[in-house]
Amino acid sequence: MSSKSKITLIIIFTTTIIIGIGIFVFLDKIFEKNKKNEVKEKNKEIKVFEVLVAVREQENSDPVEDKRNSMKKGYVIGVYPEGHSWSDTEKISYLILKMNLTEDQKMKLTQSIEQEISLKDLPEEEREYLEEADQEEKKEVIGLRKYKIDLEEVGFSDPNNLLDSQPFEGKTFDWEVVEEAEQGTGS
Repeated sequence: MSSKSKITLIIIFTTTIIIGIGIFVFLDKIFEKNKKNEVKEKNKEIKVFEVLVAVREQENSDPVEDKRNSMKKGYVIGVYPEGHSWSDTEKISYLILKMNLTEDQKMKLTQSIEQEISLKDLPEEEREYLEEADQEEKKEVIGLRKYKIDLEEVGFSDPNNLLDSQPFEGKTFDWEVVEEAEQGTGS
């Protein structure tokens, strides 16, 4: 085999490898994009969930702790799959609503309000602990819920009605009955 043939063979082989790598990278990007699109589509998919809603105000004498830890009227305690088995206590103590929600909306209903705290603003011992854990900041809950169910919009006003039965058993609500919780009192 002549040196010219060897060079031609090396060039063809190298070109084939480069093209193969390019095709692999291109296909990998397409598959990755498809995965991201599937996740986005799943988050847009609407499902029926059952939502457990507080109908009474919890109060703490410390205003900061009250905002951080006390359930208020309309705050969502939890979101469960349709057909969840509720205890008798839950049925008479909380409002249970069926809601059409996306996965993102479901997560938002129990989302708290957080504030980031720079490590430099923390006591030395806590700062050192977080630095060892490779954390650059700390998040602190400053409000128990970012969103709540607008009980007035739903048509619910008297918690004593729950002693008889759940008032909205045959009805399914949408995101329109959700509002941002007020930062002051949570109501």
